Amino acid sequence: EAFNQTTKNVKPDLSLKLLTNQSLQLLDLDLINVCEETDLVLFKADLASIGINEIPFVELAGNVEYNVGQPLIGIGFPEIFSREGSLYPGFLMEIGIAEVSEQNFSMQKLKSSAVIPNNLNGCLIVNSSGQAVGISSIDQNRSLNDRYTIVYPAEQIQLGLNRMFNSINQEPKTSLGLVFVSDYDYEKMRTTFGLPEGLCISKVLVNSQAYVSDIRKGDILTSLGGVPIASVEHYFEIIDNQAPGDSVRAVIYRPRLAESIEKTLYID
Repeated sequence: EAFNQTTKNVKPDLSLKLLTNQSLQLLDLDLINVCEETDLVLFKADLASIGINEIPFVELAGNVEYNVGQPLIGIGFPEIFSREGSLYPGFLMEIGIAEVSEQNFSMQKLKSSAVIPNNLNGCLIVNSSGQAVGISSIDQNRSLNDRYTIVYPAEQIQLGLNRMFNSINQEPKTSLGLVFVSDYDYEKMRTTFGLPEGLCISKVLVNSQAYVSDIRKGDILTSLGGVPIASVEHYFEIIDNQAPGDSVRAVIYRPRLAESIEKTLYID
């Protein structure tokens, strides 16, 4: 039950059922942290309390190259009605655009034709070489989950785990409520459509300062505080020098109007 909860509804008093030596035992868990970007929940368990000293594990592969059409296999949990032995084969259908949040968190979604049931969300995804390359999730539109499975790449999962371990003692960063297309993907868009240099906004968090100031998805942030922005890292350098409550002048280019607009933003 603990792993069927979404990260926004995780309860600190959940218990985990562990199958050991053919007997079902209840093991208390302590909630350590949550990473909403990757839908991960980090628990701490005292395995020694039920007589377990070591457990098998699979190491997520690093520096994996993904290609549309490559075979992927979801490894689920044993089901009485599963004809495939809880193996869900399919192919990589789509590689999503990489996005970067203001917490410097890189996010990307893959789509696989391996249709994994909703109740098996969190399956390990392996490639034809047997490498663990991701973890399955579900589409926000649940009616589409019988057509494909969302896969979070291994590197993103590792980044999420590192973020959860390290963010416990970190102070919250200043923010405008923006999520950007990665520099690599925007450069391809910019050269194709003749767009200006800057950062392409892929998401604006509702009720954030950027949202209140009428900055929207698809806008191009070209300068901040009078400084032209050339990369996501450059944006972080500028925003990290601001304090909550500071005002900053932003210039955005709105492609559908083909014009630049100046906005005044207040840092959260």
